[in-house]
Amino acid sequence: NVETESISILNRYPIVKKLYVKYNTAVPSSAPVERLFSVAKHVLRNSRSRLSDTTFEMQLFCKMNKNIN
Repeated sequence: NVETESISILNRYPIVKKLYVKYNTAVPSSAPVERLFSVAKHVLRNSRSRLSDTTFEMQLFCKMNKNIN
C-alpha cells in the first residue's frame, strides 16, 4: 500500500517524524473555521461580489495574518 509506505518512511527520519506528528493534527475545535468564515463575509460582501477567487483568497489571507510579527 503506497499510503502505508509513505507513513512508514518517516521512521527513517525521527526528527521529521516528530514534527509531522506534532503539527499534522486535526483542529479539535471549530472556532478557527468559524473565525475564518466571519472574516470571509467581510471580505466578500455584496459590493465586492465580483472579486476573483485568487483576489478573494489573497485578501482573506492578508486579513487573517495581519497581526503576525
